[in-house]
This record gives sequence, structure tokens and C-alpha cells, in this order.
Amino acid sequence: MRPAVVKPGQRYGRLTVLSRSENMGTQTAFLCRCDCGAEKTVRSMHLRSGRTVSCGCAKGTAPRDLTGQRFGILTAIAPTG
Repeated sequence: MRPAVVKPGQRYGRLTVLSRSENMGTQTAFLCRCDCGAEKTVRSMHLRSGRTVSCGCAKGTAPRDLTGQRFGILTAIAPTG
């Protein structure tokens, strides 16, 4: 479960929150550093929901294999590609 409040030092995927940033419109935003070293300003709601997990460097990376893992009453049997 994601924390309800975003604070400096917290990690969301590959992003580490550095500090509060200027709002993006009416939404709270934070300056984050990605594991690749890039910095990106991200809306807090995107961090908490998991919508943004990197600076963009994670796009195109291979999804992890979930074969054999259970999700409630479902079990992953093979990747779909």
C-alpha cells in the first residue's frame, strides 16, 4: 500500500523524492531523482497511484515474468507477450 502523504526520501518505483516543487496547476508536485540520475517533477497523485515510476527510462524495459505467482484466486501461468 502506498503512503497517503509524499515526503522527501520516499521511493516510488525508480524515483526518490527530493523535495516539494511548484504546483502543477492545482496539483501538488515533487522533484524526484530517478535511479538513472535524471531529475523529474511529478504530480503527487501520479507517485501515489503508481502511474509514474521513473523519468521515462523504464519505458520499453521487459516486463517481469509473473509465472506461478498468485493474485487472489488467479495464478499466472505464462507471459502473454
